[in-house]
Amino acid sequence: MLVMSASAQEEKKEAGEPRYLLQLEPPIGTSFWSVQDLPIFEYKTLGNLGAQYLLVSWSCQCYIFTTNQKPDTVNFGGSGGAFYIVMKHSGQVDSTLYHGKQTFKLQISASSGSPITHLPDHSAKSGDHWTATIDYEQAMQMFNNTGNGTFTHNAKYNETYQLLKMDQSGGVMDNTAEAVFQPDPGSAWYNTPKEIHGLSVFRQTEPSQWPFKFTFKAIAEFDSTIRTITEEKTINLNF
Repeated sequence: MLVMSASAQEEKKEAGEPRYLLQLEPPIGTSFWSVQDLPIFEYKTLGNLGAQYLLVSWSCQCYIFTTNQKPDTVNFGGSGGAFYIVMKHSGQVDSTLYHGKQTFKLQISASSGSPITHLPDHSAKSGDHWTATIDYEQAMQMFNNTGNGTFTHNAKYNETYQLLKMDQSGGVMDNTAEAVFQPDPGSAWYNTPKEIHGLSVFRQTEPSQWPFKFTFKAIAEFDSTIRTITEEKTINLNF
């Protein structure tokens, strides 16, 4: 379990509670889907940055949906079948880094399949706060009645939140989903922990390649110093 520091709680109070809508889970009776909690880092240090350090806690909920074809269909992908893996991210970054050129990144790649989106892709500045919005909606043809019936599941996730003196952007580049955090010029992370928010969506079309690995990276850049930590996690269909 992630424990929020007093500084993070104060920042959250100052910036306002995040507003969100969570409708990712399909109705009871849906076939060929699962949800898994995936811990990645728990207050892991990103190496030696001189006399300073940066700690990251990161986890995600992974929703796995089978769409258009049953998973045992011959030529599943060629017949239009696809698995969608929707990752809802949470966590916190703590740092003693003082003023300087600072960037923090989270990256995700997969051994099979490809990322199709990562949100938020930008944030907007107003005063000392940056506001970001995650707005995801996807209509998926799924199965019920033990796989004998079909229906459309509208998966939705919407969240609007603020970060104090911190720009968050993201997207998909070089087959990698990426979130980028950049402090305001002249600002620093010292004593101002930042919460992690985000949503990544991957698509995969080969049932024979399950289970497969996701590679998670946290990257800290401080002036000319770069430190990276990596964790590999295996995800199963679990249905």
